Amino acid sequence: MNKKPLLILTGTIAGTVGVLSYAPATQAKTPALTQSATTVSSSASKTATAATSAATSATAKKVVTRTVKGSVVQTQFGPVQVQITLNGKKITAIKALQTPQGGRSSWINKQAVPYLVQQTLAAQSAAIQGVGGATYTTDGWITSLQSALAQ
Repeated sequence: MNKKPLLILTGTIAGTVGVLSYAPATQAKTPALTQSATTVSSSASKTATAATSAATSATAKKVVTRTVKGSVVQTQFGPVQVQITLNGKKITAIKALQTPQGGRSSWINKQAVPYLVQQTLAAQSAAIQGVGGATYTTDGWITSLQSALAQ
């Protein structure tokens, strides 16, 4: 019996599993900058500074939270659509509303979508690396995400 086809099939499966189980390294967080405190000599200046600070703080708290759906992107294996939740300009949540389904597509997307969510939240944009083995889903994800961010 010829063992070459069996070896090729085994190698292909092992390689695919390796690619799909790849977890990219998270980006290192940059340390926060520290500010030096300034001393105010007069009590009038302290009162004025406190009032300005309170007004600025009240304005900063009025951040609008909204949910936006991206466009439906047709890929070779099916539609992809994302929905993002924004708190001001920060992406606080993202979920897949549609991904290619059926057969192997369901299995691939079950593995790929959590990585795409993680990368999107880390990048805070559509500039993500994507997931190897889920190229069509990644491309659709990025396109749908870009359309949601443009709204």
